[in-house]
Amino acid sequence: MSHDVYESPLAGRYASPYMLHLFSPDMRFQTWRRLWTALARAQHDLGLPVTEEQVRQLEQHITDIDYDTARRREKEVRHDVMAHVYTYGKAAPLAAGIIHLGATSCYVTDNADLILYRDGLVYLRGQLLAVMKNLSAFAEKYAATPTLGYTHYQPAQPVTVGKRACLWLQDLLSDLEELDFVLGSLRFLGCRGTTGTEASFMDLFDGDEAKIDEMNRRIAAEFGFDSCFTVCGQTYPRKVDARILNCLSSMAQSVYRMANDIRLLQHDRQLEEPFEEHQIGSSAMAYKRNPMRCERICSLSRYLMADAMNAPMTASVQWMERTLDDSANRRLSMPEGFLCADAILRLAQNVTDGLRVNEKVVDKTIREYMPFLATENLMMEAVKRGGDRQQLHERVRVHSMAATARMKDGEPCDLLDRLAGDPAFGMTRPELDRLMDPARYIGRCPRQVRALLDRIAPLLKDGRSFLPMVETFDALGFAQGDITWDAATRSVTAAKDGTSITLTIDQKELTVTRGQENAAETDTITTDAAPFIDAASSRTYVPVGLVAGALGYNVGWDAQTSTVIIDDVDAILAANSETYAMMERYLEYTRDLTGGTCKVEGSLAVEMELSSLMTGGIQGDYSMLQSDSSAFQFSTELDMELSAPDAEVSAQIDPIDLELRGDLEEGLF
Repeated sequence: MSHDVYESPLAGRYASPYMLHLFSPDMRFQTWRRLWTALARAQHDLGLPVTEEQVRQLEQHITDIDYDTARRREKEVRHDVMAHVYTYGKAAPLAAGIIHLGATSCYVTDNADLILYRDGLVYLRGQLLAVMKNLSAFAEKYAATPTLGYTHYQPAQPVTVGKRACLWLQDLLSDLEELDFVLGSLRFLGCRGTTGTEASFMDLFDGDEAKIDEMNRRIAAEFGFDSCFTVCGQTYPRKVDARILNCLSSMAQSVYRMANDIRLLQHDRQLEEPFEEHQIGSSAMAYKRNPMRCERICSLSRYLMADAMNAPMTASVQWMERTLDDSANRRLSMPEGFLCADAILRLAQNVTDGLRVNEKVVDKTIREYMPFLATENLMMEAVKRGGDRQQLHERVRVHSMAATARMKDGEPCDLLDRLAGDPAFGMTRPELDRLMDPARYIGRCPRQVRALLDRIAPLLKDGRSFLPMVETFDALGFAQGDITWDAATRSVTAAKDGTSITLTIDQKELTVTRGQENAAETDTITTDAAPFIDAASSRTYVPVGLVAGALGYNVGWDAQTSTVIIDDVDAILAANSETYAMMERYLEYTRDLTGGTCKVEGSLAVEMELSSLMTGGIQGDYSMLQSDSSAFQFSTELDMELSAPDAEVSAQIDPIDLELRGDLEEGLF
């Protein structure tokens, strides 16, 4: 790691390895190559003069990017995309003449950005859900724990610790709904030409518009998009960037509010963010427990909210079909926005996972103010006993002011004693004390907590991750036209390429059908989670991991980031066909050895120059025997001789005899 050049703190200190890789040069430029390969493949399939061999060579050289060549070429031509076209052509010379055919730079730059932004949003969704899961557990635990409420940061009517957490949680739920909307509305740019007219493809396809649409549909589908923008200039609409950064800013606003509340409550010792055993709070004041995580959240959130202003300013000044004054700004503001949101949510996970409630401090604080908070209820009780409401109100005001003045002098609150001694109330001190239980004054807090948690629970239930149905099938390569809804059975079916899957709302069972009608095979799979319709948003949610697994995808789970990882094994095999073919040939070779014997023996002689002052050689015989696929024996007897230019030195060097024997079956050497 270099320490003599500037490094963004978001990269060096705050963001996750996933997000750093997502916006890395490797990911960006490999995505460019995947896009060029997808374009060539579609053009080949649709009859343009692109050969299968050219497509195959492009597929084989997606990851081996020669950055030095690209850097030298860009310095020469002052164009990053053409520099990478040139570099890709050097790696795949058979295809050099058809790379970027009919395309403009934004085909790779903009489509790659949309892919990265989409994947980044999906990842952040998992991070956001992890925070919500932590807060849900916290709110449920403290749903009925009374605490002092604050308005204007002045003592107010009691709430509960869990109810206050639900204020934060509800904000995050709003962010989740906005994020899902942004994901659901993302479109692909496709390959649309210099001004979005697709004129170059009208020439290439001899005016066949259906083939142009099919080419873009195929490319979009390969990258998990079900449609392209209906119209566009050279770029995709920069309003998309504004929508994305606004979504990230919204999450920052919510987490900022939560972190700021925790900072204020930690000052009063009611709440504390996690504090590790060997953590140092201050370089000078060793006793301090500063809320540094929440302070960092607030600091980064301000940065992200300010960063989000870049996108609307850029979107508002785009001239006609294209202007380049967006490029440098977007290179900074978009990736940094994602990295910053990632950092904020990672910190929020840490805080909410270890948030501590000092319950005795909370109880002491609220009881100190209870005499004032209960005065309205005391008036109502006194009225029941025949008192005059207006007179009682005035007596409460007078006694409260006197008790407050006493407290300002450092004396304890004596309001209850004053009220007990006032004939207008007609109540004894024990009777007043019985009305001081804070739980009498929290209203519907526990039920309100339960109502919000019940709404959120389906998103976190059954230990499964749920995504909106349309976005789930979109990510798995289904277009909107592939999805049908049966209102009578409350079931949804997605079908493409001879495979269909059917799920029924609230039923822990799904069916997968493969093949054509006459030779179709149907499997019914019992699951541990059921799709559901969220009552608040009327959106259908499905267990994404179960659906992907049933369709044959390899499904993994990253517990640290609460992210479902879905791999298309067939696509991986296709992209690495040569490597897997070589592995298969090796496996066939090892299978041929099973039950047979393979013996290799011979002699070897090696000359060595260990340094300018010492030379030598090794001579000897070796023998290797493999009797089956698991047993392997070898032996060797070698003589090593060394000499030096100085005769006296050479005379002091003794010959070395080496004898090695081994049996891998027995584990002996």
